[in-house]
Amino acid sequence: MDRDDMSFIAEARPEDVSAIAALLRAAELPHGDFSAHLGCFRVARDRAGVVVGAVGAEVYREEALLRSLVVAPHARGMGLGGRLV
Repeated sequence: MDRDDMSFIAEARPEDVSAIAALLRAAELPHGDFSAHLGCFRVARDRAGVVVGAVGAEVYREEALLRSLVVAPHARGMGLGGRLV
């Protein structure tokens, strides 16, 4: 994957939960309870619509805790993590 293959970042949808969980599991990050905060997650999709990255936060009033940030190994090194944040 190269920069030209990157498409867009959008709000996570319920149907993205399994893809986000798989990315988190593969990166050995906590993945068991993130779906309760799905409304505060964004995903990066490649041109085929496959989720290749995700970021989430737990929002508490005016503050937020960065919950998770993960990028698929084949999509790393292209600034996608920075774009997600």
